Amino acid sequence: MILRALTPDEYSATFPTPRCAYSSMPFVRLNAHKAESVVCLAAYADDGAPVCGMTAGLRDGLWRMPFSAPFADIDYNRPPGNNDVADFLSEVTHLLGEGKVRLTLRPGFYADDVLSRVLISAGCMARGIVYEYNYHLPLSRMDGYTDAISPAARRNLRRAEKCGLRLRLTDDIGAVYDLISRHYSRRRYALPLTADEISDTAAVVPTDLFLASADGRDVAAAVVQRPIDGTAQLIYWGDEEDSEGMRPMNFLAYAMSRHYADEGLTVFDFGPASQSGIPASGLCRFKESVGCSLSAKPTILI
Repeated sequence: MILRALTPDEYSATFPTPRCAYSSMPFVRLNAHKAESVVCLAAYADDGAPVCGMTAGLRDGLWRMPFSAPFADIDYNRPPGNNDVADFLSEVTHLLGEGKVRLTLRPGFYADDVLSRVLISAGCMARGIVYEYNYHLPLSRMDGYTDAISPAARRNLRRAEKCGLRLRLTDDIGAVYDLISRHYSRRRYALPLTADEISDTAAVVPTDLFLASADGRDVAAAVVQRPIDGTAQLIYWGDEEDSEGMRPMNFLAYAMSRHYADEGLTVFDFGPASQSGIPASGLCRFKESVGCSLSAKPTILI
């Protein structure tokens, strides 16, 4: 196996169908300024055929895969075998430096044969692994949703419906972002992306903006991306401080899931509920109460 560094154009030509929007060259170019350096790596078989590839960005002394996305993906034109993946990761660490590659993979519910091969090979090489608590809702559950959620969540959803909450898609990034920003500020959470960055990303990653309102007033909002066919991924959400009695977060969880189920998607990824492997107990309980299942999202140092 031969590993080569390619230009973005060469990488696009080598792997014309990215496995997800986060590994597409438009996304990589958009976020390249967030890394000190970016490399596009492709591995080739002895006959010259491309086997697999990946992009990485250098930040704080580590080559991060991804360097500005929820998870990284390995690209290929046909699924690589076990030895192919192991050899590729070995060559990557040889080039970039052992112990200098930080790889964050999709949560377990996305698993397919290739992702499992990457996880096993990287795990065998690992100098350290952190697993985040990540929650998702299989949208096949929506037909019996209220029977599957906790009694408290059912009461909260009924309360939201009695308050007349309604969900709508919007193009108003300012309204969505400002509401979520206030929510994050109250809880002293970081909000890494600006409104302009969310808008710019929407040009290369399908993005939906939601507002929930009652009596003409917006009380909750969400930003959702669709990086992979069939899956929606919650990026940011939040509610207004004085709206808690309406239970808008319970309403958002249900209404957005119903929206995507009706569109024919299969999974709604509600994202992590931990930091550096330490669970946020309240957030975990909430996501479990609204019907979500838990999966591990690994970050591996190799």
